[in-house]
Amino acid sequence: MQGIELAIELGVKVKVNALLMHHFNHNELDNFLNWIKDTPITLRFIELT
Repeated sequence: MQGIELAIELGVKVKVNALLMHHFNHNELDNFLNWIKDTPITLRFIELT
């Protein structure tokens, strides 16, 4: 996430595609959502089929 924060500081518009995998990273969702609340990024959750 340091790269994202640096890009924002440099004025780059950041778009993030995120994939939530139940048995892999579901426990990190709350921390991630708290981080993006105050971060000027565009977030899109994508679905794995």
